[in-house]
Amino acid sequence: YIPCIWQQSSGVNFASLIIFDGQNWSRQDVATTRFDSTVQNDVAPVNHAFVALDAENRVHLVYELTGDVGGPPFSFYSFLSVCESVGQQGVYSEKCYDNTPFGIGSMAVGPSGDVHLIGGCSGGPCYLHLDGSSMTLEPLTFNASNLAVNSNDIPATASLGPGNVIYYRVRTPSGWQSQPVVDTPLLLFGVQIAFDNAAGLPYIASTADDPYVAPKDVHEGFYVFLRAPDLAAKWNDIAL
Repeated sequence: YIPCIWQQSSGVNFASLIIFDGQNWSRQDVATTRFDSTVQNDVAPVNHAFVALDAENRVHLVYELTGDVGGPPFSFYSFLSVCESVGQQGVYSEKCYDNTPFGIGSMAVGPSGDVHLIGGCSGGPCYLHLDGSSMTLEPLTFNASNLAVNSNDIPATASLGPGNVIYYRVRTPSGWQSQPVVDTPLLLFGVQIAFDNAAGLPYIASTADDPYVAPKDVHEGFYVFLRAPDLAAKWNDIAL
């Protein structure tokens, strides 16, 4: 499944899925521009769409919905909603969470279908949790990379902190807990996280640039993992 936002004509956008069934490509248009009675204007899917499947192979397509609340000639676009369309075999139901000041950056879906999002709010990075009927919006004190969710529906992310330290961060009932993974003088960027669902272990990957070794544009890749799925475990050493 490849999610996309595309424009058919001026003001007419679609949130769609490009699907390969093993032999052929097809497109399913899931949502499009529509009139919103609250703002008395058209609203349309914009920016990027995100897709993931849950344990029951239901498709979750998430996108932002916005409208021109000023109108020409002084157009002003304001993010109004984060929307989720859930479906199987091309039949989708949509749920929009109105007045959500949130720009999506990463998405993950838990086994039961809960949607976890990392993105930006007006005041900085935020985490958004959608359970199908309500949302929880939570400001973050760190800049997260992508999100990953394990088989117990626990979201985690990785991020760079001061001093080029990579942190593993996991959300618990008492808030986000963090653990430093590696401290290195290398310039790190492109941090990504994923879970090995069979073992339940988080993997972190990144790219490193050593400014002290010529040529300075040589990058190194590495991955690390926990020996057990808890914060007390130790990360394997990273060979840079």
